[in-house]
Amino acid sequence: MLKSKIQNFKNNFKEFDFKNLLSSCLLLFIFELIDMLAYSKALFHNSSKNDTMIIISSICYIYPTIISIITYNLFTSLKTGIASSIIVENFLYFRRISYEIELNTKTFQEYITNCLIIFIYSSLLFGIFNIIISRTDIGKIISYLPKIVIYAVFFYIGVIQIPIGLNQLISFDENNFKNYENHENFRNHENFKNHENFRNHENLENLENLENLENHENLENHENSNEWFIVLKNMMLTNYTSKTEKNIRIVLLMSMSITFLLICIIFYLQKKFSGSFFILPSSIIISMIIFYLISIIFNKIINTGNLIEPLRKNHWIASNTGLLINPIVIFNNFSIRYFNFQLFIQQQFYVLQIIFFSFLHITYNLPTFLIYMETHNLPIVETHPIVNVGQSSSEKDTSKEQDNEEQ
Repeated sequence: MLKSKIQNFKNNFKEFDFKNLLSSCLLLFIFELIDMLAYSKALFHNSSKNDTMIIISSICYIYPTIISIITYNLFTSLKTGIASSIIVENFLYFRRISYEIELNTKTFQEYITNCLIIFIYSSLLFGIFNIIISRTDIGKIISYLPKIVIYAVFFYIGVIQIPIGLNQLISFDENNFKNYENHENFRNHENFKNHENFRNHENLENLENLENLENHENLENHENSNEWFIVLKNMMLTNYTSKTEKNIRIVLLMSMSITFLLICIIFYLQKKFSGSFFILPSSIIISMIIFYLISIIFNKIINTGNLIEPLRKNHWIASNTGLLINPIVIFNNFSIRYFNFQLFIQQQFYVLQIIFFSFLHITYNLPTFLIYMETHNLPIVETHPIVNVGQSSSEKDTSKEQDNEEQ
């Protein structure tokens, strides 16, 4: 028995490819880092306006990601590495839940407590549904899905990334909404009377800025509006405080356009030379280097001096906040006595939406494993509920499995 295990270990070691492992780890590290930097602080509605909320949101991403990756690889029987990452598309529902809770709570601790309880509950509920699937024949039905259905899900997920990504990558500061004195208070035009400048919204016609509010009905919920398009337009055409800033903005747009073109070329090469171990991670790194090289060249031409600060000011790279991601922050702001059962019941519709959308990801995760692993077994179905129930954390209602090049 022991001799057989030793022989199996030797055989597996012979099949082990260090270059493959290095390429996969580098690629996954880049993907996880991009997700963490772009989305980790955006779990809550308006989280970027409060340092404590940024910390809590980041914790809700970082620690569950680490736990889920470890759990997946411990419990799966697939002969491959598995990575778990956030389902960004669910942010629409998470932020909506936190927005509703924000409107119905009075203190910050009450707000955080109810948000986290609902997020944990949704993760647990999804894990329970996964257990039901794994113990029945329902999970096997997934393996019979036509490929066209899988591709359709891929397409939908890709399309929905556009507004979500732009909402996170473009900063919504007051400078981008100079026509609105305080755009945070325009989430619901029914509440105009609560705004200090709109105590009597019936008399809006007497306000000097009426021309900027001709269609205030469209401001019912700026969270789900085309706000990102407005900011993108303003970023390109308006809000210039000086000629130098205008030149910087034009240069950055040019550099981004050139970089995008180079990325297309690199992805073509990646497709053509798909057998290369490092083509995709190298493409991402090279694209980043090219962006900075182009920015440096134009920076020298315009002679603005500091390169990094204009990039941060124009939101092309993240700002250095200096925040310490300490888990103790959650315990300092979480107390079960603030739990509001009525609020909890009111959010069940959004919780069901999260669970349903999470199941959409299973429709392509599992068939992808079946196709590339050339197997008819579904061991990941057994692992999925263990991970979700075990981690029970905010945004990790779903986990994204990735085949690490069959390492």
